Amino acid sequence: TTPLVAGALPYLGHALYFAREVPWVLMLRWHRKFGRTYAFVLFSRLCVSTSSLSALRTILHTEHSKFGKDIPFTYAPFMPILGKGIVTSSGKAWRTKRTRVSKIFRIDLLDKVPDITLRAVDRLFKKVDENAKANLPSDFNALFRQVTLEVISELLLSIDHKETEEYFAKIYLPLMDECNARVWDPSRPYWLFWGGWWTFRSNVGRLDSYVEGIITARLRKRATPEYEDEDGLDSLLSSFGRAGVDIPVKELRDEIKTYILAGHETS
Repeated sequence: TTPLVAGALPYLGHALYFAREVPWVLMLRWHRKFGRTYAFVLFSRLCVSTSSLSALRTILHTEHSKFGKDIPFTYAPFMPILGKGIVTSSGKAWRTKRTRVSKIFRIDLLDKVPDITLRAVDRLFKKVDENAKANLPSDFNALFRQVTLEVISELLLSIDHKETEEYFAKIYLPLMDECNARVWDPSRPYWLFWGGWWTFRSNVGRLDSYVEGIITARLRKRATPEYEDEDGLDSLLSSFGRAGVDIPVKELRDEIKTYILAGHETS
């Protein structure tokens, strides 16, 4: 029997525990008290935490089809970015997209990462040096987020670092900040009279239009016989074939946004 953490309140469950303590520290403490697997309640939802390798192998590999994805709750804050990409897909759709991912992130594409990263880090050092000469502080959190976005954007979409800095980052980074804030405050999506709500909604639309525009422009380029694949987007488009296939632009848009989120946030 899986032990259940005591002290759950009606509807809130153990939410106040998470509000008072760093979540991963709290969950580690519960593991030490209850063992490798235990249950807790969060906003009327029964949640299970496990550190058992055998359980994780069963859930994520051998019997993953039996475990559904909790999209309405767990993924809700990030749905404006994830959309209908691989993370939120399941069954046959997930398997199809998983096959495409394996074709995209092959060694020939990953070989480009060191060179792209070194150039991005050189630009970071120059900014830090310029700030030091001007006796200004350097916000390394912001700088590292910017550099990581530049790397993943160039690798996937061949976006120049200047375009990333001057346009793409100004849409994407505030969007992610609000998504992360919504994780800790589920009421934020309902603040209709707050100006930031409308800014978030606008940024979602701008990001969608921007990525769709890149995909559409790339499809036109690929229509020429002399065109050669150059980045992750090309690899993704190649998985559909070069001709005679209708390309689902909105589906690819969500896929690209998912790859950017995964590459940027994990880095």
